[in-house]
Amino acid sequence: MKALIIGFGSIGSLHAEVLRGMGLDVLVVSRRDIDFPFRTTDIVEGLDWNPDYVVIATLTADHQDNLRVLAEYGYSGLVLVEKPLFRDMPEAVPTFPFDLFVGYNLRFHPVIEAFKERWGSEMFLSCHAYCGQILESWRKGRPSKSVYSASRAGGGGVLRDLSHELDLLIHLFGPVRQFKALGGRVSGQTIDSDDVYGFLIQMEKCPLVTLQINYLDRVSRRELLLNSASQSLKLDVVQKTVEFDGESISFMCERADTYRKMHKELLEGERRGLCSFEEALKVQELISIADRQQIYECTQPDLVTKSSEREE
Repeated sequence: MKALIIGFGSIGSLHAEVLRGMGLDVLVVSRRDIDFPFRTTDIVEGLDWNPDYVVIATLTADHQDNLRVLAEYGYSGLVLVEKPLFRDMPEAVPTFPFDLFVGYNLRFHPVIEAFKERWGSEMFLSCHAYCGQILESWRKGRPSKSVYSASRAGGGGVLRDLSHELDLLIHLFGPVRQFKALGGRVSGQTIDSDDVYGFLIQMEKCPLVTLQINYLDRVSRRELLLNSASQSLKLDVVQKTVEFDGESISFMCERADTYRKMHKELLEGERRGLCSFEEALKVQELISIADRQQIYECTQPDLVTKSSEREE
């Protein structure tokens, strides 16, 4: 089986490593002179290689154009596009002549899988979800403002980078009933992209969900605190633990493992845990709603100024 990977940043290179390890032939599309034996600089030339599987791992702002090229070429195989699906919600939902899925790989983390298996059918009373990691630690040896996340133009910003959390909440608790968001740029970590967002959400299987995502936390955290009528739980994705009723269960998981599971499920045709195109559009809609909120911009400790509402 042949896989074409479009884009070769940190995520694209990880996809290449995982897929080669699974026994696939891999060709990379990149304009840069990269350390990979099989490369082309042109998407169409890559498609002429007749891949069975295409992974789009370019800047978020380029996803829609990449998908358009695949559709115009007449590609009809399998496609996985990195999250989020688009930078902005399109005015009209596009249709594609191929099966399209979105790379929300944290669905395949053992902590999340264990929760779904054991408590997935339960109603919960409240949930607090939190994900924070200071942006300067994302790419070791590079200033935070030099990475794409620091700029809104390329699709950066915490609202899009950490949209995993919005997808996970929908994956765990079903459709959103009500949704409020507030956030923006409150530090000097970025050039102009948002670095913190907070959400208040009512969901089908949990009436009160709060969520914060940020580029600010100097201790990397990704966790959910949950209360049902009978027990309280803590899901810690970073520490790979589930705590409940005084017990703690630990899991083994390397970064590549969730990607390997995701690719395996897609390629083997089971696909129950994958994020579909339709599900990713629901996340995209929430991003769009949050992005339209009036925000506060605070780059000095003693100065808070209210920005104008973002243009749609």
